[in-house]
Amino acid sequence: MIEIEVDTRAVTNALNNLSKSIDDMTPVFKTIGEHIESEIANNFRDETDPYGRDWKPLSPFTIEKRRKGPRPGKEDQILNDTGDLKNSFSFNAETDQVEVGTTTNYAPLHQYGGHGDYGFVPPRPFLPVEEKGLPQEWQQDILGYINKYIERSVK
Repeated sequence: MIEIEVDTRAVTNALNNLSKSIDDMTPVFKTIGEHIESEIANNFRDETDPYGRDWKPLSPFTIEKRRKGPRPGKEDQILNDTGDLKNSFSFNAETDQVEVGTTTNYAPLHQYGGHGDYGFVPPRPFLPVEEKGLPQEWQQDILGYINKYIERSVK
């Protein structure tokens, strides 16, 4: 009879490392949070929603009102009068999730649209909307981070 011995220590160690990594995915969720913050900053820079559509331009009334404000030359920048909203995003990475958002009280008005101090504000989404899910490019990037994390974990 032929006897074959298989040393499974390397496989067992890799699986144990993977199990530990999956139990606490904070490091990869931190990377994902940073990536999403960067994507949101790109939306503000490009004045587009997460799916690449241009935001509606500012109304003449809003531009005129801004001309009297503290930032001359910035009156036509969409969602960037003071910079407070665009600079307010943060994330919280935990073992099993990452949350990205803002505590700016007027963010929902600009995300979804509605009536504000200057009249009707059209929606200018800077975050993905539930009906559409994450943009395909964001999904690919996030899956890439998770795959790299898993690959590093089993080595």
